[in-house]
Amino acid sequence: MIRSSFRFSLIALIVIGCALPALPQRTKVSTPQASKTQAQASTSQAKTNLALNKRVSASSSDERGSWGARFLVDGQRDEKAGSRGWESSSDTKRNHTEWVQIDLGASATVGSVDIYPRNDPARLGEGFPVDFTIETSADGQTWTVVVRKTNYGKPGNAVQHFAFNAVGARYVRVVGTNLRYLGAENAYYMQFAEIEVYSGS
Repeated sequence: MIRSSFRFSLIALIVIGCALPALPQRTKVSTPQASKTQAQASTSQAKTNLALNKRVSASSSDERGSWGARFLVDGQRDEKAGSRGWESSSDTKRNHTEWVQIDLGASATVGSVDIYPRNDPARLGEGFPVDFTIETSADGQTWTVVVRKTNYGKPGNAVQHFAFNAVGARYVRVVGTNLRYLGAENAYYMQFAEIEVYSGS
């Protein structure tokens, strides 16, 4: 009798167990991978060079040979034949102000500017201004100084990175108010191999 009751209870448990709904299977959430993807997307956006192949204007520009305003934003960070960068006209008698301006084509969030100095071995870092400002503008008329540097040392081969509080702007310009004197040419002028503009720091 006891054995029959046990058998009945066992059968009942099996029937009840079969009738219970299956538990949902756990879904594995890869949080680190999701964060990594988001970070990569953010980094990709921040690394977009807003100045690449955009229109450049300047207070003056030497357009001879491998020098020219268009070479300032052509993506070529190192000097080479056919693309050395931009340089202003030189003045053998006086220090003076020069500026170079990039039209981004539309309003954008701007948070940093990278300037690549002249880097040919014979003139490494030459032409980089001693005193200068980096300025932004929404209309090309009213300008806001976002970076101001004085007594800036002659850079070597490294990019000069300037970060600032992000602003909305269409135009970015560098204004050299105290130019570096190049004794080998007995002249004052401003030169850059490349300028890049980014939305983030």
